[in-house]
Amino acid sequence: MTRFSLILILLFTQRTGLELSDSRLGELNLNLLNVQEINEQLKMAFPTYNVERGIGQQDGPDFTYYEVSSENENLFRIDLDGNDSTQIFEIWIISNNIKDSDGIGIGSSLEELKKSKSNLRFHADVHYNIYASTGSSKLLYRLTGSFKMLNDSTMVAPDYSVKEWQLGDNSVEHLIWRK
Repeated sequence: MTRFSLILILLFTQRTGLELSDSRLGELNLNLLNVQEINEQLKMAFPTYNVERGIGQQDGPDFTYYEVSSENENLFRIDLDGNDSTQIFEIWIISNNIKDSDGIGIGSSLEELKKSKSNLRFHADVHYNIYASTGSSKLLYRLTGSFKMLNDSTMVAPDYSVKEWQLGDNSVEHLIWRK
């Protein structure tokens, strides 16, 4: 390893964190990210991290993913669409060193999220995972914590909407970018 590459590694790992927006993850332009060149694009944007391809399993079809990590830290995972492996589906932030432009990341409280985002809407998926999002933003905040049912037998409304009063001491469990 050359002295220059060692300096680059030290500078990169001393960062206080990376920022995720609707269009960027650090130096990586998410709008230009494509499956055919994904390995090269990730290695250029994150030169000191490992890029590994894997196969994920779920209730639906298996899917390909790319995980960016080092010996000490997993940064994020890019999932391809299980029905169309030529399309990027979403990016799951794994590291609490990656925040959005308002400083919201894994572990941020619901109160912090509400203070930093206007027009938050809360919704569930078919597995009753609870998410917060705003308008047309590509960022989702998956929440964890206590949750109050709508009534004795219904968790969420038929349209999967969740009311703010249903959320208790929630915090951000995952930061997700969805294409």
